[in-house]
Amino acid sequence: MEEKVSARETSNHTQKEQRRPEVLLALIEHGSRPAAFALIGLFITIWLFSVKGTLQKVSLASFEVELHTVSTSANLNKELNALAELNDEQLQLFLVLGKEREYINYNGEEVNEENLGKLYEVGLLKDWQTTSEGGFSWTVSKNGNRLHDILRNLIYSSIRRSAT
Repeated sequence: MEEKVSARETSNHTQKEQRRPEVLLALIEHGSRPAAFALIGLFITIWLFSVKGTLQKVSLASFEVELHTVSTSANLNKELNALAELNDEQLQLFLVLGKEREYINYNGEEVNEENLGKLYEVGLLKDWQTTSEGGFSWTVSKNGNRLHDILRNLIYSSIRRSAT
C-alpha cells in the first residue's frame, strides 16, 4: 500500500511540476504586457514633468508666431517691426491710443512730444499736435488701428487660453 501512496504522491508531484511551467509561461506571456505598459506610462509621466518648462516656452513662442503670421497676412510687417523700436513708455502709449475710436481724452505721463513724435515717425500715428491748452491731440493711422486690433485680439485669446 505504501507503494500505491508513494505512486500517487509521485504522480501528483509530477503534475504540479508540469503545471508550474505552464503557470510561469502564462504569467510571462500575459503578465508582462501590463507591466510593460505601466513602465512606459511611468517614463512618459516623468518625461512630461521634465519638459513642462519647455512646453510653457513653446506656448509663449506660439503667441509670437501667431502675431507674426497674422500681421504678415494683414500686410503689417513694417508696423510690427516698428514696435521693436519703441521704448516701454512709447509701447504703453500705443497700446492705450491705438484702439480705433472717435475721441479719447488721455493725459497719462507717457503722453509727451517725444513719445508722440516717435509713434508718428514709425507710422503708428497719422498726425499729432499740441493743443492751445498745452495738451496734445492725435490721430492713429489706419495701419496703427489694424495692428492694435491684432495685438488686442491675440492678447485677449492668450489670456483666456492660459486661464483655463
